[in-house]
Amino acid sequence: MAETAIAKPKKQRNYAVDFWRFFATLAVFWGHYQLNYRFTFMQDHSWNAEGILFTEGNILGVFLIFTGFFMMKSYEGKKRRGLTNKPARTQAVDYLKTRYLGLWPALFLGVVIGFVVNVFAEYDGHSMGNLIYTNGESFGGIADVMYNLLSSILQFAGLDATGILGQLGISFAWNIPLWYISAIFVGGYFLYYLLAKNEDIFTGFIAPFIVVSFAAVWCLNEGLEMNDRRVLFCGIVENALAFGVWGMCIGVVCYKPYERLRTMVLTNKGKTILTIVHLFFFCTLVYWEVVGNTWRGTAEMFIDIWAVITCAFAIANQDYLTSKVLNHKIFSTLGEYSLYFFICHMPILELFNKYYPMVPTANDYYSSLAIAFAITAVAGLVAMFICKKGIQPLLYKLDANIQAATKRGEEERAAAAQKAA
Repeated sequence: MAETAIAKPKKQRNYAVDFWRFFATLAVFWGHYQLNYRFTFMQDHSWNAEGILFTEGNILGVFLIFTGFFMMKSYEGKKRRGLTNKPARTQAVDYLKTRYLGLWPALFLGVVIGFVVNVFAEYDGHSMGNLIYTNGESFGGIADVMYNLLSSILQFAGLDATGILGQLGISFAWNIPLWYISAIFVGGYFLYYLLAKNEDIFTGFIAPFIVVSFAAVWCLNEGLEMNDRRVLFCGIVENALAFGVWGMCIGVVCYKPYERLRTMVLTNKGKTILTIVHLFFFCTLVYWEVVGNTWRGTAEMFIDIWAVITCAFAIANQDYLTSKVLNHKIFSTLGEYSLYFFICHMPILELFNKYYPMVPTANDYYSSLAIAFAITAVAGLVAMFICKKGIQPLLYKLDANIQAATKRGEEERAAAAQKAA
């Protein structure tokens, strides 16, 4: 009698995670829009954001917490399948490769968009002050364009968060928010190496130490904030990299508590109580991002503390708010799309603010915000199409060809060694 193959159960995607990715992207968008709007009227002090909705965007930690959590989840899955016997360096490189395959197309396109917008503005007489002039005084046309382009190779490679480009003056210049993808690349490699080298020391000491000590540096150093860029953290690393590593370490530290909550079997009463608690944290966090808060300096950190709790509910999927509302399939598409919206938003906001005739009123703020959002939304769709249908397939094909060539080389060397023996 022929054996019947048993199909593996399909993995159930948690769409609540995608909801928070999408919401965090929107908050970052209107937070950056408010900053650009305020800078427009900085000299005459005619703009006051008090009482205006959609001005806060201190929620980038959500992306980093999820990144750290899923890094741990990936590692634990590989450990169960016996795939963690390779040298730590090899495992870290493999992890970095998966990150590049998934995120580099978006980063590359985001840098291209930012660079093109900056060059266009220079030629049109609306300089954004990012291009370096080789003569030091005025825009030199194609010569300056080529100088800035060739100097940006490391930025296209996703190495902004190393701080190397700071000496050239173009670090984060073309598309500032892409620092977080760069931090995931650079910081992710080091963290995964430490994880693969010694899981117990990394998860039990190194990651918690980073979470506590880095937070203390930002809280006790009046001259350094979490969102500062082009500045050293403790005189050692770029502050953007420190922030990225800190956020990912939070996800690492929270991995086991999150997983324990996710695998609990709760009664209906327990789920109801959990829903009430979740509603409080959910509504508070959304309120802060939409209505605003009065925190300054380390505001991002306290928002991230709240985000740690809301991320726990999203990953656990145990309460009714998560399972009945947030865990909806529509957020899968929006969560994926949010990356491409994200890479487009800053160049478009900078360009929009140069050409849109603004007046410092609440009505103008809301109307111009809506217009900027619509333009960015369309640009995000185009960017998503280019990455998913163009850049990413080419990148996967390149990786497959490299793997095939490497394998052929190994086989030929083995055959030659066997023949020589």
